[in-house]
Amino acid sequence: MRWIDIDLADPERRRAAAPLLARAAARAAAVPSLQEKVGVDNPVVTREIVATGQLLWQAVLAVDPFAFSPTHDRAGGVDPRVGVAETDHGHGYHLVVAPQDLTLPWSWLHNGLGFLLAHYPLAAGATGTWAAAGAPARPWMGRQRDALLAELVQGTAPTPRRGERADARAARILFLAGHCEPTVRPLLYREAEAIDDALGAAAVAPALAALWVPERAIAPGALARPDGGWQAVHFAGPTGRPPAAEAEEPWSALAQAGWADGGAAAGAADGVLPFEEVGELELVGVDPISALLDQVTARAAHRAGPAPDAAGPAAPAARTARPPHWLLEDGPVAPENLGRAGGTPPLVFSNSYLSLPGLGPRFLDAGASTFVGPVAAVLSGPAREFAARFYGCLGDGWSTAAALRGAALACRDRYGAEHPAWLSYGLIGHGCLALQYL
Repeated sequence: MRWIDIDLADPERRRAAAPLLARAAARAAAVPSLQEKVGVDNPVVTREIVATGQLLWQAVLAVDPFAFSPTHDRAGGVDPRVGVAETDHGHGYHLVVAPQDLTLPWSWLHNGLGFLLAHYPLAAGATGTWAAAGAPARPWMGRQRDALLAELVQGTAPTPRRGERADARAARILFLAGHCEPTVRPLLYREAEAIDDALGAAAVAPALAALWVPERAIAPGALARPDGGWQAVHFAGPTGRPPAAEAEEPWSALAQAGWADGGAAAGAADGVLPFEEVGELELVGVDPISALLDQVTARAAHRAGPAPDAAGPAAPAARTARPPHWLLEDGPVAPENLGRAGGTPPLVFSNSYLSLPGLGPRFLDAGASTFVGPVAAVLSGPAREFAARFYGCLGDGWSTAAALRGAALACRDRYGAEHPAWLSYGLIGHGCLALQYL
């Protein structure tokens, strides 16, 4: 696959598109409210997605009128062939966008007649595709480059394998089930079964990846360890509505205390205590949640100062709003925690409510190469179907951007073009990442 980079990040060039991008951002931000009003899967939602996508299309053309011309000479990467004509001989578009535009739903690009995603893989990132950026910066990029060079020398497409690594084991994908209502939790494990079946049905042998579903809950500190042994993480949570309030959960005080003092005083910018502290507690066999709560209580008492006197009660400590995060059975996890500990894998798929705008850029900053997640609310059935189709394509050697398009088209065929599920996901980072290079 040949990638065409479209530069929208240059401040001078972006200025022409700024009003249209602002309008598109406002319409996209209103879609969740519309879904709450008319229903998640109402065709009215799809029509609003069309209107937003047309604004994005106009914004791109305001910067470069020939942006979507396949013959327009523009630097971009080339993916090694995988034996599938649809991806081997096609091209995709990679939009290089400013940081404030990274969370826009670029998968909604619509030219007035149809969605671009119906014809081409799409990705958005802060930089261009890897080939245009010069020397590979990450190990998987080096393995992809080596496969491409081998293809050029041999003149034939090699069978997708795990690069030139000494071990031929499949990449490990860690499945994480989010903490949620007991009635919803079984649906999350049905998603794991669907992904596992899709990977097992792949035509490539040996298998490019295997799903690992932990038998017991993984503590946030253990998840952050860089030696976890997985190359991708799939988080499953409710996708149709925002997470429930955490006021009744035992770790709520822990998280609130971290955000209450801005994180710096507690040692965590995102409200979760540093990995080093969690690791020490686990090593000595102390229950991490109970021990951390003890620390939180002590810190809260220290911050509160002397007990209030007869003059009146002490003023409550100011609290800042917590940014989106993963909520596991053993506590909350934010991308920044994984990044500080070096535990962020190259591929992160967060199948949770509006995860791309809420978590995507932060996971990229934390070290992920590619992030996939919903840009709109989606019901659990279509969300499970999309995830399974996505990993089925990955298991056949497709790149992540091509796999996202394949999953979208499969959902469109199943639920219909007017159903918004097939347009509910986006990808930011490197759309050329594939399992065989992890």
